[in-house]
Amino acid sequence: MSYAILKLTNYNGYWLKSANSAEAEILAIFLETDIGSNPFQLQEEIKKYHDWWYTYCDASAITLYNGTITLQDIWSEEEDDAKFVTTKDKFIEIIDKWDELYKQKPKEIIITIDGDTVTLTGKND
Repeated sequence: MSYAILKLTNYNGYWLKSANSAEAEILAIFLETDIGSNPFQLQEEIKKYHDWWYTYCDASAITLYNGTITLQDIWSEEEDDAKFVTTKDKFIEIIDKWDELYKQKPKEIIITIDGDTVTLTGKND
């Protein structure tokens, strides 16, 4: 199981506190940097396309191909080309859960990835 922990900042945003895998780090940075408090435009773009779509955001490249979403860090200097991969439907669920937690402003948001299951949890203690 991999995880990432995002900490609430003094500016009501989040920053990556720690991660134990490149996959979790890529997802966390995408959520904190590219989604932040406004997921709606990206969600609508993803929902619109069925087979193929590609875009760059501030920190991530997103590819949709045959129902599979691939996130890659566009600033990575690693040669292994780490990525986060999930289905289009699960990706939209992740963004929805992020939006819900972001509005609640917990002190930390913990992302866990266990196989195909991605869980986002808010923590205040």
